[in-house]
Amino acid sequence: MSRLKKRVRGRALDMAERVGLSFAPVERYQDGLARAFYVPIEQCMTGYGFGYGPDACNPFVEQIRAFEAGTEREPAGSTLERFVRAFRPETVAEAVLGRGSERVPPELKGSTITRMPFPRKRTPLRVPGHPMPWTRPEKLYPPETEFPEDWRSGQVRGHFNRTIKTYTSIRDNGYQPPQLHGRRLSKAVISVVCLKRGDEARYIVISGHHRLAALAVLQHRRVLVALTTYHIPIADLENCENWPVVREGIYDRSTAEVVTESFFADDGRAKAASFGLL
Repeated sequence: MSRLKKRVRGRALDMAERVGLSFAPVERYQDGLARAFYVPIEQCMTGYGFGYGPDACNPFVEQIRAFEAGTEREPAGSTLERFVRAFRPETVAEAVLGRGSERVPPELKGSTITRMPFPRKRTPLRVPGHPMPWTRPEKLYPPETEFPEDWRSGQVRGHFNRTIKTYTSIRDNGYQPPQLHGRRLSKAVISVVCLKRGDEARYIVISGHHRLAALAVLQHRRVLVALTTYHIPIADLENCENWPVVREGIYDRSTAEVVTESFFADDGRAKAASFGLL
């Protein structure tokens, strides 16, 4: 449908609704987001498998707790800075399972994907530098890629300030989930990829980490999210042989299964401990 036709159709629907006519909901996409829905916070995770549940380990959540306890008021020496400096996995196995060969299953030992270098120009706080099995092929780096060390104190400071500012705002003023504008979603909604295993689900957060951490500390149980359309929105383990990087041969099925299972078996605490963060 052309842009003009979409605009005309949208105006017609809006006008009809103003005079009392009702239509079935129209599914629209804007800014890479699909229609929103609520999920349990304890089922949300970062791209590296750090959870947001009450017993999970998450650098943003731990930073807020340290701030509330009065032990960390500045970025220097903060939880976020320690995490950035310490969490430097050299392989996919380390990224999702933690350090220590005893934790690496046979399916991952010797796999080409486990030797992917850690892209240090990507932030370990938010964006996975390692490709997950459901990653789109165009987002991958070649295995021989090397990146310079370029983390600076200013980047940590930015994450620290945004985390604390978001938290104090929600703590003091409450949280109003983004609203639908007509039938369109606000960009402010937390965007996720749904990782599905049978009847279970994990929601891998693409954007909205700071808000989600604040809500977790404030003991919210559910959060409004939307599936991203910039990534594969739903990755069902049952169909993992059809995931793009599995079809491309970057992951074989058994490796994809092991990596995916880690998101259901671990909440990040054992992994953080293996890097000396707990």
